[in-house]
Amino acid sequence: MHEDHCHGVELKDPTGTMSSKRTGDAYVDDKDTLASAPETNTIEEGVENIQTNAQFWAILITLVGQAFAFHKCFWQGLCWMALGGYYVIKTRDKFEDLEVWIQDHRGKATKIEYRHHDKPNDGLGLRLCPTANQTPEYEKRLDQTKTLTSKIKGTSFKIGEAWTALKVCVLPAITYPFALTRFSKRQLGRLNTLIEEAFLPKLGINRKMKRAVLRAPIELGGIALPNVQTIQDQKGIVNVMRQLQLGKEIATDFRILLAQAQLDSGLVHPILDKTDTDISYIEPGMIVHLHDRLDALDGSIVVENQWCPKLQRIHDESIMEKISKLPGVRPREVQHANQCRKYMRVIMIAELSSLCGRHIEPSRFNGLWRANSRLRWPRQPPPT
Repeated sequence: MHEDHCHGVELKDPTGTMSSKRTGDAYVDDKDTLASAPETNTIEEGVENIQTNAQFWAILITLVGQAFAFHKCFWQGLCWMALGGYYVIKTRDKFEDLEVWIQDHRGKATKIEYRHHDKPNDGLGLRLCPTANQTPEYEKRLDQTKTLTSKIKGTSFKIGEAWTALKVCVLPAITYPFALTRFSKRQLGRLNTLIEEAFLPKLGINRKMKRAVLRAPIELGGIALPNVQTIQDQKGIVNVMRQLQLGKEIATDFRILLAQAQLDSGLVHPILDKTDTDISYIEPGMIVHLHDRLDALDGSIVVENQWCPKLQRIHDESIMEKISKLPGVRPREVQHANQCRKYMRVIMIAELSSLCGRHIEPSRFNGLWRANSRLRWPRQPPPT
């Protein structure tokens, strides 16, 4: 009923053949209500829709004898403004007059707290931010690691007891959300250092021992000391594979995001299959992190029936693949070129060239020309 009467958030792939729509995510007594602004694309419409959705949900749970804990509720909003050829997130002062109010079954209205878009929602053990900022989650895991390792240092564990504590208690607690995290190598190195400082003396291992010996498997003469970066890679890749095999709602969401990242990259080969091509010029996120980790591991993921653009002519090439391989080109220049390409709505050189394929009309670069593409392109302000 909630989905039938409320605006939600809808994801669509570039071809428009795959979509995923939801008005919220709920688990037991925790409910995240979602809304967008499909008609005007303004924050005013978005806030109005989120208030309508939340009010309708409050009515539904009242009908079954439950109540809304308004003091535990908060709302967050994301809206963008064009700046220098890019979209940047607006700050709260740009829409500080907008508020969300919800009425209870007696008609009494309560003002819902606003929370900054970079502040996390704890959820089910993972600090989620609308902007996908993972700094709060990392800080939480860093503090947790410091607390656990400080307790370990004060114990008189024997070698077997210390090993059991590491494998059964410490690592499972720290790496619980690692299927969804994308911490950097430096961040994970900090966690590894804290764990080693606490456990190596308990295990009777010299702290100066070569890390290759510490991490190597026992069959090769190593100690097989767990590495949190390896655990993050294992959990993240296995989670993606499992969801794709199940083929349910999360798999659909992933396929749509992967297709959008494919379009954003401007490449003509599957970005998770051929991972040796740099895609650091697109917006960072789960897809980019997964691509980079697969590249580091010399691995790939082949997603069946996944959309990927195709070359138009013989000897045709991807614009971004050509630009990214130019000698001496700087990362910022590649980003600028990609923004221009998305504004023009082109992927291959053939889409820019003349019918004969021998030259490119000067009018293509006047800042006004845009290709008549059938794909669903992301909004892109004119380059400046």
